[in-house]
Amino acid sequence: MQVSHAQSTGATLPAVMTSQTLAGYTVAGFDEQEQSKFVDVVETNLYNMYGPVNFVITGITSGSVVLDTTTTFLTGRSDYASSYVQTLQSGTTSSVYGSYAVSVNTGNVTQSSVENPQAGRSCD
Repeated sequence: MQVSHAQSTGATLPAVMTSQTLAGYTVAGFDEQEQSKFVDVVETNLYNMYGPVNFVITGITSGSVVLDTTTTFLTGRSDYASSYVQTLQSGTTSSVYGSYAVSVNTGNVTQSSVENPQAGRSCD
């Protein structure tokens, strides 16, 4: 069975919003380069599980590095978003975060719909 990773052209897409604590970093040490590496690891792992996603850090809180993130499922498949929620809530997240030590606030995992970040883009 071949899995299609075609991107949806819908106006809204399923998304998962969550908060996670990233161990071993300070806010100052989690600079743009480190943020980019983290996003790349997570997007690559999620792509391997669900196809194209848009993983965005939407906020960083000091203390331990606490990240608020939104993951948008560009295929439009809400079942993938539901599966991702289950993965996050299970506490077994190494498939998502790789070697990063991350603790997910499971009480703060929500599934919703967001505006398609690809809407209005041309494929030219």
